[in-house]
Amino acid sequence: VKCRSPGCSARVAVSTYTTHLGVCEFKEVPCPHSLCEHRCPRRTLEDHVKTCPHRMLTCQLGCRATMSAGELENHS
Repeated sequence: VKCRSPGCSARVAVSTYTTHLGVCEFKEVPCPHSLCEHRCPRRTLEDHVKTCPHRMLTCQLGCRATMSAGELENHS
């Protein structure tokens, strides 16, 4: 059976299709940050996670508060 993920050319046995989807680099997956609704191919997820405005960061200005990257932009 051909993988239905856009861009993937893999053909796998029906019995292994679910396993393939678990590792397919082209399968659309959600961002792991709880407030983010972004979905992208697994192969680009790592780049998104590094720049996601919902990733949690610690303030380096001295207060050491933890907040989302988006909130940190307006923090002083």
